Amino acid sequence: MRVYSAPILAQVAHVQHVLEAHGIECRIQGEYRSGAVGEIPPSEAWPELWVVDPADAVEAQRLVDEAIEAPEPEAPGWTCPRCGEPNEGQFSACWKCGTDRPDDLSEPAP
Repeated sequence: MRVYSAPILAQVAHVQHVLEAHGIECRIQGEYRSGAVGEIPPSEAWPELWVVDPADAVEAQRLVDEAIEAPEPEAPGWTCPRCGEPNEGQFSACWKCGTDRPDDLSEPAP
């Protein structure tokens, strides 16, 4: 049973890994159909992810929805212990003085 389709094979492979990590056996189908675009509609050429056991379809679809809609976790901001400059969470070093972000982020940036 098909549970996911996307225009980019890497997206389908990512979802496949998510399902397999939860013990759901699945297969990618149609990964080489892109050469048929023009003869068939582009969306018909997208690779598809199919679960092997139809009994897994409901749980697989829930995991697919969760995987493709999950926002990236936002790292908390932090204050440089050396110069006191507030830094956004994605920085691993202070943008102003270059000091590495401390492992203990108990004091977030204001």
